[in-house]
Amino acid sequence: MSKYFVPWIAILTAASVLGCGSRVPLPRSGATLRLADLERSQIERETVWGRGYVLPAGEHTLDLGAVPEGGAFRLSMLEDGEHPAPVHVRVWAGETSAAAFESAGPEEWAFARVDLSERTGAQCRVRLECKSSFVLGTCELTGGTQAHPNILIFLIDTLRQDHAGCYGYHRDTTPNIDRFCEDAVQFKQFMPPSSWTRPSVASLLTATYPPTHGANDSLRMVRKNLPRLATALHDFGYETHGIVTNLNCLPLWNIGTEFDTHTDVDSTNWQHADDAKLVDRFLEMLPSLAGRPWLVYVHAMGPHAPYEPPGGFEDKFKPDVYEGTPTEIARRKALDLYDAEIAYTDAQFGRAVEELKRLGMYENTTILVLSDHGEEFWEHGGTDHGKTLYEEQLRVPFLWKLPGERFRGEQRDALVEMVDISPTLLDAVGAPPEPRFQGKSFWGYVNGGEIAPAIGFASLELNSANMQTAKTVEKKYIRDLGAGTSFWYDLAADPGEHHPISDIPPWGEELLQWTSRMEQRGRTGLHILVTRQPGTNHEVRCYVEAKRFGAYEMFFPYGRGGGMHEDNGVVFLIHLRDIEDPGHNRIWRETMGHDNAHLFVEVPKDEPVTLTVEKDGATVGPEDVHIGRATAPMALDHAVLIPGEIEAAWTELQPAEAAETFGVYVWYEAESGSVKREELDPDVRDVLRGHGYLGD
Repeated sequence: MSKYFVPWIAILTAASVLGCGSRVPLPRSGATLRLADLERSQIERETVWGRGYVLPAGEHTLDLGAVPEGGAFRLSMLEDGEHPAPVHVRVWAGETSAAAFESAGPEEWAFARVDLSERTGAQCRVRLECKSSFVLGTCELTGGTQAHPNILIFLIDTLRQDHAGCYGYHRDTTPNIDRFCEDAVQFKQFMPPSSWTRPSVASLLTATYPPTHGANDSLRMVRKNLPRLATALHDFGYETHGIVTNLNCLPLWNIGTEFDTHTDVDSTNWQHADDAKLVDRFLEMLPSLAGRPWLVYVHAMGPHAPYEPPGGFEDKFKPDVYEGTPTEIARRKALDLYDAEIAYTDAQFGRAVEELKRLGMYENTTILVLSDHGEEFWEHGGTDHGKTLYEEQLRVPFLWKLPGERFRGEQRDALVEMVDISPTLLDAVGAPPEPRFQGKSFWGYVNGGEIAPAIGFASLELNSANMQTAKTVEKKYIRDLGAGTSFWYDLAADPGEHHPISDIPPWGEELLQWTSRMEQRGRTGLHILVTRQPGTNHEVRCYVEAKRFGAYEMFFPYGRGGGMHEDNGVVFLIHLRDIEDPGHNRIWRETMGHDNAHLFVEVPKDEPVTLTVEKDGATVGPEDVHIGRATAPMALDHAVLIPGEIEAAWTELQPAEAAETFGVYVWYEAESGSVKREELDPDVRDVLRGHGYLGD
């Protein structure tokens, strides 16, 4: 946000606003714009995303109706990104001007609030004028008593639980969080779904596990059409905002597109980000949010490597002299800087809490403080995160302050998962549940009730790591798929996980089976393999129509892409082409083509599906189609399929090599254990197996 807009926010939210009482003529008569008649669009820019109404250049007048008791006018707007020009705004209450102001730049959403509490009953009109097109995010009157609490999710990247004072750490790293803990419920056992950011944040915001949302390696984005916390809250009347600086939390990975506004604060410099800028942005926005319940997601980066605490903090925990072996000294220096980074981010969190209190919002705001993963400091021979699933990379803090004084200073000892937070928040604010969430609400447990013993799940697919874990409070199972090893740990007797049990213990079978069950989540649905003959090029359009469908995705040998939501289905546009050098350019591979493509659409087992496939503009003939166990060819000219009738086994994503002929192979994968796994037609089975899709 431009520095010139910030003072306006302070002025406009004051009791006496600019222009109050002045007799400025009302807008000249003419057509009045109705936002309800406009289509709300998705705005996508390099550093700014969100939803809003795109208005053309010129003058626009909006009639907002009578000012309610305790009313206020709220506005958010964004200048044109290519041809920016100031947006001039004037607000009337009755025949009297209440405020006048203008925008100040295209790079950040501008927020304003005008207090109209002394103009109850007056007709409110707004005139907006701009020499270029612009985006109107919010333009509304608010008033009365706010029915639901605000929600602030303050995530501190890479924060280990055992480095926070309220969890027993001996250093004064988190004085502000410690004081906040006195107002909150403290969870002792909290588990993220992975040991690096993207899959953890995706699970937090979609309430689905990494095998389902799919954003579990360096090139993968969140699957399309998944349920979202922000969407559910928006539909319930909340205004939603994201403020991030982590490169893994951007719409590039299909994260954040669901917010009303989503601001990237210097993600190009994310490893050296200053959390003060992040909190500054939150504080600038905060006064304008009054009057309507809001969700704000703030993703702070301080403790993340490289450990470079800002001035005044770099020497906070530094001793006069470092002693010991080179390894000991290196570890000590890293820990000192890491702790100083935590202290700096803690100070920024303290600023946010103080401003909430100053504005009178603190008591009616439910605040969650948590982390996406931990950090290793040579506990198992390495450093960093996203490399293992040991406790130092998975054990993170979770504090939750409820509105008012409920359960202040209490603790909860049972295991809860990050994937459960979104359904719990919906439950807490009284919003309708989202049935597609995989996580389960633990709201009753927050309120002091009992909770059934849980098994937590986490997975890691990053670089050379391919691991899964399932755990309870005292027991843990880790499977290393890359190394082909499995180990169990008794966390009660061996909290540091230094004494693995190689033979399955009496309690280990349940954890082993749980990892297998969780691994399969996200694969339940319709699968379509489109292959080509080498040396041929084709443009393929695949349309899957169903009344109920969830996530969808397209895989190809070197990466993955999405599809397009269309009517009651999803369209995949596939370019089958020769690739001389796949290289490492993800965008090039997606746009220029691939040897074959694997399509996935999540549909219920009993949901009829209409499937249409076109090759080079013509419907694919029956000689090129293989559907489940069907032995006779079947044309895909609006063929209606019942997924449960074409169920088949399926194990692998990536084909080993290109097909010898063009073909379309359709099968359905059901959740193991709940339905019988059927056999494919032998010819189809052999083809799929030859491409690496089926095991022996």
